[in-house]
Amino acid sequence: MKQLVCSIFILLIMSGCWDQNRIKDLELVDVVGLDTVGKSNLTKMNLAISSLNEAHQGGGKPGMELITAQGGSVGDAIENIDYRTAGGLSFNQSRLYILSKSFAAKEPTEDMEIFGRVASCPLTSSVVVYDGEVTDLLAMKKKEGKTIANYLVVLLRHAESLHNTPKETLLRFIVGKADPYGDLALPLIKMNGDNIQLSGAALFREGKYSGIDLSPNLTKLSMLLKGENGTGVSLIIESGGDTYELWVKKASKDLHVKSSDNKVNDIILPLHIQAVLTDAGKNNKAKALSQSKIDDLERMLSEEINKQALQAIKTLQKANCDYLELAREIHAFHYKEWKQMNWREDYPEMNIRPEVKLQILNSGVML
Repeated sequence: MKQLVCSIFILLIMSGCWDQNRIKDLELVDVVGLDTVGKSNLTKMNLAISSLNEAHQGGGKPGMELITAQGGSVGDAIENIDYRTAGGLSFNQSRLYILSKSFAAKEPTEDMEIFGRVASCPLTSSVVVYDGEVTDLLAMKKKEGKTIANYLVVLLRHAESLHNTPKETLLRFIVGKADPYGDLALPLIKMNGDNIQLSGAALFREGKYSGIDLSPNLTKLSMLLKGENGTGVSLIIESGGDTYELWVKKASKDLHVKSSDNKVNDIILPLHIQAVLTDAGKNNKAKALSQSKIDDLERMLSEEINKQALQAIKTLQKANCDYLELAREIHAFHYKEWKQMNWREDYPEMNIRPEVKLQILNSGVML
């Protein structure tokens, strides 16, 4: 009986949410923007705080407040914002991190490690690079009836669902610098007049922006060469003054290393693409595509895609960005050759070539 009374007493005094945080008192951060202040070493942080205005049963009007602060580091900027906000900052709803090119060219991973130490910060949030000042981008507040924060998240997720852009998370970005066998490519967005658009990928080397980008088409080809899911990818190919469009149904890649005397001589990247020809060019409009015509198109388009794939590889080598993770393959399956290499010095000069084979799946009359 005495034990029962003690147990009930303990339950009474120990229960309760003594460490609760009221949602209405929190500043819920939706998008985090990071930039530099001119040519200084100061960091400018932009926080898009999402809210629901005129809330009522069943909904309300989405709103957004932009809070900006500067500091010697990301941690300093967060502290400076905390000093002048009525509620506490909460990053547990953050969906997107936007880095300016100037911030990404510093030591972004080291500066952003603080987010990995915040228990409530979702490490699955997306990370992108913006070609411009992040403050100006988020200051737009609204775009096409959506808050700018929600518009950017929807834009990125749609592109990721179509496999048009790399998908990288905050966790992968933070720990990626320590990976000796691969580098990252982050989605790149920029303004085109009054429109915001994805513009390929920003290439990183050992956690820092290399200053070199891939175009949208070369980004998609690089993802196929890496072995990413290519279903639904649209490729635009120009040849002989005509434009062709392919819709990829399936893509498979391989890797062959040619070596002698424990030295890598060539790396060959076979890429087999099965695709539907959705635009056969103006010269083939309303014409039946016979098997011989399809064979000719396959040869011609394979050559053009191969040229673009080679251009993508050369761009990656120029940036010294091993986005294709060739180092991981060589280290795992050609270790004798790997021991003789200084990868960062050898990679930009290596002979790497693609071998693209296209298979067109459709036939008949192109309307």
